[in-house]
Amino acid sequence: MHERQEVVMKNVTFLAAVVVALGVTAAHANSVNTVTARFDSIINREAVHVKNGSEDLYVWSGLSKFEKLSIDPDETTNPAYYLDTVFSGYCIDLKEEISWDFEGTWQLAPLEEAPIGAGQPAMGTGRADLLRNLWGSYFNDPHNAEFQVAVWELLAETSGDYDVTNENGAFYVKTADDDEVDVSMINTWLDVVTDENYSGQVASVVWAMVSDGTQDFAVLIETGGAPPVIPEPVTMLGLLAGIGGLIHYARKRGGRAPVR
Repeated sequence: MHERQEVVMKNVTFLAAVVVALGVTAAHANSVNTVTARFDSIINREAVHVKNGSEDLYVWSGLSKFEKLSIDPDETTNPAYYLDTVFSGYCIDLKEEISWDFEGTWQLAPLEEAPIGAGQPAMGTGRADLLRNLWGSYFNDPHNAEFQVAVWELLAETSGDYDVTNENGAFYVKTADDDEVDVSMINTWLDVVTDENYSGQVASVVWAMVSDGTQDFAVLIETGGAPPVIPEPVTMLGLLAGIGGLIHYARKRGGRAPVR
């Protein structure tokens, strides 16, 4: 009888260790991936006067450049691992500011989960997909200031009419002199990438750099492999149910162990 109990306890102990290991794995999968970087400059920048809701904003529009200082964790599972020492991205947040030579830490998050401003809801799949369309078609275009305004239009516009000259929209360029951005070019891009039958290139590896208190950015990261998959609640319940079944099976086997 004593040996039978030992068999049961050994099986249960082993399976309990499996549960703990799974918990550790899940916790690791949920760990925050971050990059600490210095904001360096804005490439091909233009000063633009835009209207965002009730706000009049005078902003620099262009490609934001960063110097990577460190990442945490320093592992291949962190998308920031694949960022070059000098990398760039586009602002996705008109609600917060950033200063030259600012050093800060950003969390790497899926694009859909990124807020589009302080206190704002997450971007969501629809807007994220439009941004991927824009990135896939026009990211290498030298008109960085125009590209940045197009990003803001896709994320800030609420009317569904993606036109930076439409003054009835939630976001639009208020002035467009020769020294500013080419609004005709921007609207042409927007017409292409928001078309329901869009069939152009899609950038599937755009990530969001998110930080409280400073601007958030979208960056293109070509990772060497897929990041760890975070188990869905249903998946975890299935795993636990399966483990429960194994424990029950172990107990039954223990009950038939020979008594010596």
